[in-house]
Parts: sequence; C-alpha cells; structure tokens
Amino acid sequence: MKNKILKLFIFIILILLILIISAYCIDKNRMKNGKPVLFWNWGHPYSVIIYMDPINLIITPADEGNMSMIKVTTKKFNKKYGYDIYYYQIKSVSITGPKTKDLIKELEDGKITSEIFFGILKHDVDKGIATCETTEYGEARKYTYETYSIIKCHTIEGNENIYFGPATMQFEDVNI
Repeated sequence: MKNKILKLFIFIILILLILIISAYCIDKNRMKNGKPVLFWNWGHPYSVIIYMDPINLIITPADEGNMSMIKVTTKKFNKKYGYDIYYYQIKSVSITGPKTKDLIKELEDGKITSEIFFGILKHDVDKGIATCETTEYGEARKYTYETYSIIKCHTIEGNENIYFGPATMQFEDVNI
C-alpha cells in the first residue's frame, strides 16, 4: 500500500514538474517575441508595448474658419488620468483597425493607455514616420505627422494636457 502511494506521489510530482517547465517555456518564448505572458514573468525583466505600425489616426478637420480649442474629456477622465485632451481646429480623432473607433473612448475605457499611445508615437519617430520637437525647457513635445500634430505638455505649472490639431499647429497655439 505504501509503495503504491509513493508511486502515485512521484507521478503527481513529475506531472507538476512537466507543467511548470511547459509554462516557463511558453512564457519565455512569449517574452522573447514581445507578447504578453500567460502565467508569470519568472523573475525576468519584462515589459510589452504593442505597436501599431504606423499609428493610424483619422483626423476630421473643423469647419472652415473654426479656429477653436475644444476640451473633449470629462472631469471623470481628468480625475482618473490627471490630464485633459483638447482638439485644436479639428472635430474628431478616430483610430483605425478592424473597426474605426473613437480614440477618446478607447482611452477612457482603458483599452489604450497613454503609455502605449506615447510609446507608439516614439516608435513612429524612431522609424521616421513622424518628427518630434521639444520646447526650449522641455515643457512640451510635439509629434508631427503628415496631416496632424500631437502636443503633450509637462509644465511646471502642472499642465499635463494633450492637444490634437493640424500638422501646422504650433506650441504657441496651445499657450506653451
């Protein structure tokens, strides 16, 4: 009887060992390929940013002559993320994929984080798809694409806002 229990115990330990090694191999391979892990990072430094190549935004321009700045986020959004998003001379920003979605809604729902979004912008600059310029004291960054610009502020006064506008938008247009 004791012999059967010992064999069963060894068999269960071997099965668990095989499962742990399999999980490790799966996660190690996923980390190597830049995909999210399924089980655990196993003590390895690891981060994943999923890039869209290049970022595909659809910018709808404002009506001709409309030079306004429109705040498009809610107080709830500001409280949760600590910044607001403004449109300058545009009506809307959508992100393309299998379906076209409103970028603000995707950010509000947490489907796209600002870290991933700005990781995509940096990636586009690195690939030469967009350009990036910074104000003299590093208070803001402007990412310029062929038809639109995105300004991310980081001022001493606490302005952490993001501004979307035409490619001709300047720092002065958003009071930076």
